[in-house]
Amino acid sequence: MRLRPERIAVLGVKTERLLARTLGEMLRAPGEVRTNRYATAQISSRISGQVIARHVYLGERVSTGEALVTISSVEMAEAQGAVVAAAREWQRVRSLGRKVVSESRYLGAEIAH
Repeated sequence: MRLRPERIAVLGVKTERLLARTLGEMLRAPGEVRTNRYATAQISSRISGQVIARHVYLGERVSTGEALVTISSVEMAEAQGAVVAAAREWQRVRSLGRKVVSESRYLGAEIAH
């Protein structure tokens, strides 16, 4: 879709030459890569997070399974913590046994694990 010059002026759209520059410490934006569908693949993150390291650069060839970026994610850290907590609870409840622990707590810990 193309906008007429008068519409661009009304919307206050400004353009400038693309230059490499340093941004603030954190930029939050949804990610999706789309280019030539015959030569490239679409890539997007399933979790929100911050890119803390880039392992490849524009134009480089990559192989399946190769790391592209390292993402720091609060959501992932919380999920990993929940997994550890569930495993510890299951270990504790299982060691106590069904005779000591209520059936609902036993099943709940097993399911969470």
